Amino acid sequence: MEPFDTKGEKTGMINYIYKLVWNEQNQMLFEITNGKTVISLLYLEDINRPGELMRDFPYLYPTYYASEEEWDDDRNMVLACNYVFDYNIWKSTEEKFEKVREDLYYIAESMIENRGNIRVKFDMKYDQEVITMYEENKAKEQLMAALKAKN
Repeated sequence: MEPFDTKGEKTGMINYIYKLVWNEQNQMLFEITNGKTVISLLYLEDINRPGELMRDFPYLYPTYYASEEEWDDDRNMVLACNYVFDYNIWKSTEEKFEKVREDLYYIAESMIENRGNIRVKFDMKYDQEVITMYEENKAKEQLMAALKAKN
């Protein structure tokens, strides 16, 4: 991944540009680009329910929490999921890709309003179906329905 400026020319740093693609009720979708290249789609959703240990955070069981009773968390859950367009961003251990993953995490975190009593679930995925739907410019309603179903 090469860093580009807004004109598409190489620079020494990555210049992310966010574009709001969808905003309706409790869902938002941002396109995150570097130069002219789409890096990811950032999907944000206010779930309007408390997060559940086994349903939403199974990777915390049993290492950190032994049961739903021990979890005992009634905060409202907000989902932030980056759908990356480059498999290497998702899985590579190279430093440049780790830096991009870190940047995408901070971008997602900065997009969430701090309302106090919320639990945020961050995720990053590489999903060829989502990429294809977006690149083929499918109807936004269709894309948002697919994203909601995947999360």
